Amino acid sequence: MNREEKKRLTRLNILVISEKMFSKQGIKKTDIRDIAKQSGVSTVTFYKYFPSKDELLTQITILKLTEASASIKEELEVSTDNIFSIMKRIENLIDEKAGDLNNPEFDEFLDIAFFSNPKVIVAQEEMTKGIVTAIYSQLKKTDQLKNNITLEAMLFYVDMIIQYSRLPKNRNLFGPNHQRPHSNLEQEVLNIILYGFIKQPEKK
Repeated sequence: MNREEKKRLTRLNILVISEKMFSKQGIKKTDIRDIAKQSGVSTVTFYKYFPSKDELLTQITILKLTEASASIKEELEVSTDNIFSIMKRIENLIDEKAGDLNNPEFDEFLDIAFFSNPKVIVAQEEMTKGIVTAIYSQLKKTDQLKNNITLEAMLFYVDMIIQYSRLPKNRNLFGPNHQRPHSNLEQEVLNIILYGFIKQPEKK
């Protein structure tokens, strides 16, 4: 194993261990020294990888987004079902990944990170672009896509929705906190988006 691979595995191990500890003990009650000890590294080594607890949480969030994106794209590649059936399974996959670190402290972190953390925003945008591209390919493969719709138009439209959701006045309507009074809004918006891209059944 070369040096870079060892560093990658050490970093990943710290992320996995810290995620488990945060889930079990809570974020505030979990000490960096305990994470380092459980990860088999010194505190000094830990800080070489993650200079703060906020950065650690940021990287855990990015890891979960990456894992969710990979699972969703895999689901889209192998399925030939109706797109709405697929989207329901995708929603379950996202909930499953989010549930791996399910506590109010992490929800609070996400509520801020998804709107103001540059690294999380970039990761979220990359995830969205990858998923939209995969959905576009799936719609074309199963002949469900409207003939005049391009990938560029689809990406532009979805990005417009995301940017709108980030406006301060809309932060209580969208986001990772599923306890919101408007928790159905994201699903409603998704349905509107999909209906705009999908061929409608021909009337007999």
